[in-house]
Amino acid sequence: MSEHDAVRDAYNEETRRERVAAKEAVIAELRWLQPNTQGLGEKVKALREKLYACGSCGHDENLRLKGEFDEAAQALFDARDRMKKEAIKRKEEIVREAESLSYSTEFKEAKERMKDLQEQWKQAPRGAKADEDALWERLHKASDRLFTNAKEDREKRLAQQQDARRKKEDILARMDCLLHTSDLRAATDEMKRLSDEFYNAGSAGRDFNQGLMDRFKEIKDRFYSAKKLEAEKRHNEYMERLQERLDRKHDALDRIENAIRNKEDQLRDLLSRPDPGYNNPRRFEIAAQRNARESQINSALADMGRKREEIINEINELRAKLWSMT
Repeated sequence: MSEHDAVRDAYNEETRRERVAAKEAVIAELRWLQPNTQGLGEKVKALREKLYACGSCGHDENLRLKGEFDEAAQALFDARDRMKKEAIKRKEEIVREAESLSYSTEFKEAKERMKDLQEQWKQAPRGAKADEDALWERLHKASDRLFTNAKEDREKRLAQQQDARRKKEDILARMDCLLHTSDLRAATDEMKRLSDEFYNAGSAGRDFNQGLMDRFKEIKDRFYSAKKLEAEKRHNEYMERLQERLDRKHDALDRIENAIRNKEDQLRDLLSRPDPGYNNPRRFEIAAQRNARESQINSALADMGRKREEIINEINELRAKLWSMT
């Protein structure tokens, strides 16, 4: 072999080794790629072109390196396909939970969970575009359904709260009118009825419930305080009337006892008179008159005695009433 041929062969070998090293570097670069790399297909295609651009390094080496590249590329695509399938599987689970959640009426908890599912969707790997788009559409509809239902429920509750507020304010106005009635005792049943109506009117919302309840309690306190004062006034007036009746009964008792003493004096005076003598021609007439008068006085004393007992009984009853009410 001539020196020229030797130099040429050495040059060719060096070139071959450089090309092998360059292609192996391309394959190493390929193996650094991840299955979830954005634009994986374009990057693999670019590396394949880069591999071809390295030039030939001999038939056998070309086949070996091309095989390694194809094997590494296929492994990436297979891993990407598995990842996409897993991603679709995971996103199907997310969507199924979201669709179930979309009919919940526990809106506060459900909205928080729906936001969490949406975040999980964002963090999950992407799947095949067609599957991804279909699942996203289902998730979007489930989310819209829940948030629309929550909004409608909130609007309904706000309308109910506004209605309850109007009702309670009207009830409070009617309760306040009862404070100005002349007969609080007669108004008690109406106050109880309005109180029940107030409690049954429902919630007026967190911003108004406490204020309305404070007014409700204040009106009731004023009403029952006024009623208590009125009851005490009626009680005192009744006690005064009982005392006046008792005083009148004592006066009546004094009068009847004075009358009884007068009658007893009349009876003693009558009985102390001497009988007419036997020689008195009017002896029998006078005796008959005395007997009639005596009978009349005794009858009057009996009537006054009964009247006295009635008055005494009435006095005892009035005293018992006064005692029981003090």
